[in-house]
Amino acid sequence: MTEFKRILEGDCSTMVVAEHLSQIGLFLWRKGIELLPFDQQNREAFDSLRQLWDFNALHGCFKDIWERGAKTGEILLYVKPLKDGLFKIRYYDATQFDYEQDDEGLTEVEIKGRDGKKLKLTRKAIGGSSHGFDRVPAVVIQNRPT
Repeated sequence: MTEFKRILEGDCSTMVVAEHLSQIGLFLWRKGIELLPFDQQNREAFDSLRQLWDFNALHGCFKDIWERGAKTGEILLYVKPLKDGLFKIRYYDATQFDYEQDDEGLTEVEIKGRDGKKLKLTRKAIGGSSHGFDRVPAVVIQNRPT
């Protein structure tokens, strides 16, 4: 009964929760993930998406993203621009970021690092440096029933 009480209190570290997430993850990822572009004719967009997928080795991150999102309710995907036109995708669970948004989407995101430092993303800048995207280079994925 103590396991059940811990679960009701929001404790996701019990074996019951871990086994449940493992079984759901097995069901979700058993055959992998396939990328299908909306526009089959836009080869350039598909190639860019494939490069982003491969460069970031996203196939190896989904179990962790799934479990952290299921436990905390939200995941932030931050698309960090690198030199040479490449992008690094970073992800954070709900305990690691705060955000504000308006009708047009995210206005500001604050990522809390493990070292206590914070990184602020806005529509104009990343950590105080201009980025030129005209939007926050991140998306919040919510795991909440609506």
